[in-house]
Amino acid sequence: MPDVIATPNHPIRENSLEALRCEAVEKLLSSGEGIVRWIDNVRDARPGRIRWAIETTREANVASTAYALSGIRKMGLFDGVITEADKREGIAWIRSMAVGNGEFRDPALVDRRSPDWPADKPWPDSGMSECNNRYAQSILALYGEPEGSPSPPPPGWPQLGEGPEKALQWIRERPWSENAWGSGSWTAKMMKYLLDWHLEGHLSLDPVIDALNHVYSIQDPDSGLWGDPSLPLQNRINGTFKLFHFMRAQLDLPLRHAEKMIDRVFERLYDPVYEIRCSGCDEFDNWYVVHHARPETGDYRREEVEKMAAYRIASVLDAYTKPDGGISFLPDSCQQSWVGFDMAPKLPQGDAMGLGLITSGVSTAVELCGLVGETPWLGLVEDTNAYPQELKDTITEQIRLH
Repeated sequence: MPDVIATPNHPIRENSLEALRCEAVEKLLSSGEGIVRWIDNVRDARPGRIRWAIETTREANVASTAYALSGIRKMGLFDGVITEADKREGIAWIRSMAVGNGEFRDPALVDRRSPDWPADKPWPDSGMSECNNRYAQSILALYGEPEGSPSPPPPGWPQLGEGPEKALQWIRERPWSENAWGSGSWTAKMMKYLLDWHLEGHLSLDPVIDALNHVYSIQDPDSGLWGDPSLPLQNRINGTFKLFHFMRAQLDLPLRHAEKMIDRVFERLYDPVYEIRCSGCDEFDNWYVVHHARPETGDYRREEVEKMAAYRIASVLDAYTKPDGGISFLPDSCQQSWVGFDMAPKLPQGDAMGLGLITSGVSTAVELCGLVGETPWLGLVEDTNAYPQELKDTITEQIRLH
């Protein structure tokens, strides 16, 4: 396959890698001023808390603060924006939400039901609780608090006392034919619970291996992705991304069909509709899959990957930066909700989720096109558990690559 197979007239075909990298550097260097101004406008009066957007439907909360902190960290702005008072009072704020057993309850989220939430559905549901706990813990880590004990699975998920077979059955029953994104997310999280229970001495390693073997067995050999081929391509890339944080970033497990994964991501990137409908999640997920597939492929489509990464940095920062200085989650507006919680009216304004996820995609592209160190941006920042190398090697030896 030729190194660059861009569609005719695509900017990565018409420009050299050096020209694209130079434009990307210019955009990266100029991006910080607007974000600093935006953060000043969404700071809560109470240190350590950040609101979702300038026009928002909720007070500062776990999600808005976590996304904003993550974004300014990747941009290299954290130490210049966050004060010691932010860290001290932010930690106290999150600790005030702790309800025991590693769980947190954010009253700014759970004490008011979103207006569109179905009356017959639990509030908050298990997914909301899991996300709330995870984001609360991420804020503590960003503010420098030593990591505490992980929370258990949320209500409705398999629990340690129910035995590993129930967890394995739950993993096998994920609806990959309906939603690869959700299935990948919950599968990866449940596998991590199993591995952590093993490390705590509650289980053998066998359930972890069984779960991973199941996941490998349902990978689509034609695309390299996870999810039914009838699903939209982006949804299958999203589902693959959700698995990779555990399987690749944390365990560094091998992959089959990695070249096909890159082909499918580039099929998406060249889709003209992608430019006008891409969300912050999609941009991050696409580059994350390429990042973790690339080591398994040698120099496959190397120049094309680097050119597209540089091009996307500049085009994304242009398209998603809003007049208020913030970064939006969607090209034309802020993100209105988070895992079912209403957050903001639909307006062309920056939002915390946009800042957190667009910067994740841009940072990964910075890594891929070799711009780390050229600007304050850090490149891909992987928040991973330091599992022992011996454990990773043991798992790699026991899995079956179907």
